[in-house]
Amino acid sequence: MITCVKQFQAFAKKLKSRKSNELENKAKQKHRKNGSKVLYYAALIIIAIIVLVICSLTVLFHINNIYVTGDEVPYTQDEIVFASGIETDTNIIMENTSDVSQRVASALPYIESVEPIKHFPFEIELKVTASEIIGQAEGAGILIIDRTGRCIDRTDVLTKN
Repeated sequence: MITCVKQFQAFAKKLKSRKSNELENKAKQKHRKNGSKVLYYAALIIIAIIVLVICSLTVLFHINNIYVTGDEVPYTQDEIVFASGIETDTNIIMENTSDVSQRVASALPYIESVEPIKHFPFEIELKVTASEIIGQAEGAGILIIDRTGRCIDRTDVLTKN
């Protein structure tokens, strides 16, 4: 009978160890499943972000309207927009507006500066500041001088201001 009890105890011990091993294996499998779900969702989110960035830089956010505000200048809106180098149907995010003021001021002398303002998702405003004329000088004709000392125009007629 003692051997029978010992055998029963050995069997119970094996059974208990099997159950604990099975429980450990199930816990490990559950952890692996949860870990793979997290990895799956993280990969899905990263892919979605990449697709959105690519779409916003290529397909979305095309400039539909460029308009001019600010001081009165002797140029049309089309002339100012053309001098700025900004074109419609380009991407507003990719549009480099850092040197717009310099391009417009060098092409159109009666304009001192232009501040490009992006209005997402489809518009750009060009805020114009006119050159302030402070005098005229005689030279090869009459030279019109702005407040920075720049000669902005040459004419044959002396104007009063």
